[in-house]
Amino acid sequence: MLPSIFGENLFDEFFDDYFTGHPAWNGRDPLYGKRAKNLMKTDVRETADTYEVDIDLPGFKRDEITVDLKDGCLTVSAAKGLDKDEEDRKGRYIRQERYAGACSRSFYVGDVLTISQAMPYLEVKRVVTRTVQEEIPYDTVTTDSADLPFDTYKIEQEGEEGLDEVVYEDTYYGDSNTPETVEISRTTLKEPVTRVRLRGTKLANGMVVSGTNGTWVWPVPNYKGISRWMSATHKGVDIRANYGASIIASDGGVVTTAGWHYSYGNYIIINHGGGRQTLYAHASSLAVHAGQAVSQGQVIAYVGSTGNSTGNHCHFEMFENGVRISAYKYFAGM
Repeated sequence: MLPSIFGENLFDEFFDDYFTGHPAWNGRDPLYGKRAKNLMKTDVRETADTYEVDIDLPGFKRDEITVDLKDGCLTVSAAKGLDKDEEDRKGRYIRQERYAGACSRSFYVGDVLTISQAMPYLEVKRVVTRTVQEEIPYDTVTTDSADLPFDTYKIEQEGEEGLDEVVYEDTYYGDSNTPETVEISRTTLKEPVTRVRLRGTKLANGMVVSGTNGTWVWPVPNYKGISRWMSATHKGVDIRANYGASIIASDGGVVTTAGWHYSYGNYIIINHGGGRQTLYAHASSLAVHAGQAVSQGQVIAYVGSTGNSTGNHCHFEMFENGVRISAYKYFAGM
């Protein structure tokens, strides 16, 4: 055994500030009270022929302490837990905290008292249950309307955010301020209201015409003007428009080509059947792919100036009975 001249603080240096250093406790441990700093404080006293060991265990009850002697090793252990709940006026939990702690010390009992294991093993687990309300974002759906001018929009129904009540459990270990968070439950208090937006598809007069084996529609409804029509040196009509303006299919059919050409830039060819075909060139980007079926008036691309081009426009070519024709034949009024 070690002589008593070492004093009562012989073992305390192993535990200094460990049990009392949590910033949230403000000097008072929620499990062990204001005497937490003396937790497992050990005092060894020498008598005539023995040594007495006193261990301070503030806050523990007798049935929470165990003593075990095995192979000459004496182990003193203690463990406990504490629940702290807070409820609203309706009796619902708005905050729950659970604390759990354990500690132990072991001594080898022989001719000399030694510490075979000094364990600063009090890991406090603090569990906080909190209830919060979270907004649910609303969705937006867009519906075509033949009553609105092409590519104009109108809000038919405003959207409203919904509301969820969510219960989370935050678990803190030791002196960490970063919790492990688990969602316990989620209850919808208010469903979100979908925002409904109308998109106009109505074309101006003269933009829908009858042709051979069907009808044609003007491919750039929001155009600004015509640069030039088809001629002996030019295969189609150049339709000026702002960058990004919608290009639509002049009739329904199947996209046979959607890609890049050194002169056309980004371009699309649609086969409408019956020897009818259209081509759209210099697009900034494409909205369809080869092999895709499209309907008349569907947006297939957006105006740009790719390839051999000097400004934002759509180069448009038409074919009937397999022969290239001038769009002027149908759209002279544009």
